[in-house]
Parts: sequence; structure tokens; C-alpha cells
Amino acid sequence: AQGAGADRVSMGMRKSFGKTVGTAARVKAGQKLITLRTSDEFLVQAKEALRKSSHKLPTPCRINVDQA
Repeated sequence: AQGAGADRVSMGMRKSFGKTVGTAARVKAGQKLITLRTSDEFLVQAKEALRKSSHKLPTPCRINVDQA
């Protein structure tokens, strides 16, 4: 092929994958992401750790506390 854009036409989709730019997880609404077990003694610290780590995730997060 000749002319402007010919390289694009002749190459097609050959080796079109390129480099990976990151990783992702498919998560549904309401799905648990992290489960943490601790004693009552460390409950406040555990909740604070989860709150801080939730800022690193690109989605709104909610922390639920269940007693077993």
C-alpha cells in the first residue's frame, strides 16, 4: 500500500497487544474485598488500618464489623 497512512493499512492488527500497564480485579457491588480477623483489643487499630487502605482503592469502600 502506498500513500499517507499506508503503514497502518499494511500492518493491520499485527502485534497489537503492546505492554501491560497494570492489573485489575473485577468486583461487583457489595462484594467483600478484604476480610480481617482480630481480637477486641485491636479493633480500633484494625478499623483505622482498613480505613487508610481503602483510600488506595479506586472505589468507595465501607467497613463492616461482625462479631463471631
